[in-house]
Amino acid sequence: MSQIEMRVAAHISRDPLLCRLFRERRDIHAETAIKIFGLPDIRERDARGDWVYPSVDKMKHRNPTKRAGFGVLTAISGAGLLDQLRMMGCEGWDKDSCDELIEDWFKVYPLVRTNVIQACRAGCREKGYVRDMGGMYRYLPGIWSDDPKIEAEAGRQSHSHVIQGSAQWLIQRAMAWLRPQVTTLRESSGMWVRWALQIHDEILLMYDQRLEPVIGPLVLEALCDHSFKLRVPIEANHSYGLNWGVLK
Repeated sequence: MSQIEMRVAAHISRDPLLCRLFRERRDIHAETAIKIFGLPDIRERDARGDWVYPSVDKMKHRNPTKRAGFGVLTAISGAGLLDQLRMMGCEGWDKDSCDELIEDWFKVYPLVRTNVIQACRAGCREKGYVRDMGGMYRYLPGIWSDDPKIEAEAGRQSHSHVIQGSAQWLIQRAMAWLRPQVTTLRESSGMWVRWALQIHDEILLMYDQRLEPVIGPLVLEALCDHSFKLRVPIEANHSYGLNWGVLK
């Protein structure tokens, strides 16, 4: 699944800009970088029809914005973001500029803060738990702690669970639809197919390579069309290979 947690955040928050960018299949991180860094708003189509942004530098603009965008969903700190940017090779950042980047991200998508981050924390303080889109509970009594660190961690976990738990619920629904389809395919073709692993937002199958023309579209259909209809489209991609190194 492509950026499924960010899509869940768009669905829950109803942030108009974030939802619109997903619906128009724009590059979320490049578009955000343009607004944060005040870059020329220029976009073009490449030979494959994908959007490209001549004014956006990958290391200076897009990668820092991308890390900040995914980080805010789990309440990343400026120091934590700085560590990630350093590991990515992004230069010229310090803790203060990372704190500012996080705040700038929220200025672009303010409803993510109010309707997801703050709403989850407020609901958790009231009830002592949160629930994801699939109804799974997460009890967080630490939200009532007198220790500021414990209270803050429970608050972080409240919206992190709602977003990550909802993303897992989506892929589980897709797998529930996909499993009988795989069984039918195996029985009708007489070829070898078996489930291997599910990791985060990925499904890994092992099968007779002659089934690739069927397996690929089938899995994509499951992930995109048979999980849950969000306010934004769900997208996915797939790859295959004879070993793990080729696959990744």
